[in-house]
Amino acid sequence: MSDELNQPHSRPDRAVSRVVARNILLLRTDHGLTLAQVSDRTAEMSGVRVPPATLSKIERKQARVDVDQLCALARVFGLTPAQMLSPMEITQSSTHLPRYPRRTED
Repeated sequence: MSDELNQPHSRPDRAVSRVVARNILLLRTDHGLTLAQVSDRTAEMSGVRVPPATLSKIERKQARVDVDQLCALARVFGLTPAQMLSPMEITQSSTHLPRYPRRTED
C-alpha cells in the first residue's frame, strides 16, 4: 500500500495544489494586483507575509502553498480557505476585495 501512495497518479494533493495555484493567479490578475501588492496585503490583513517571489513560484506551480499562506491569501481575496481549494472561474470582477485597516507607525 505504501508503494501506491508514492506513485504520481495516486497523489491527489498535487491536483489540489494546481487548483490553488491557478485560483491565486486568476484572483490576482482579475483584481489587477501585482505580486508585491498581494504580498503587502497578506502581511497587513493577517500578519503572515507571503513574499512576492514565493507567490510567483506558487502561481507557476514550482512551490506549494502552506496552510498559513492559504489562509492569508483567502483573506486578501475575501474568500474562505475552503473556497481556495475548489476550481473557480472568474468571468467578471465577481469578487470584491475586502477593506482592511492600514498599519500606522507608532
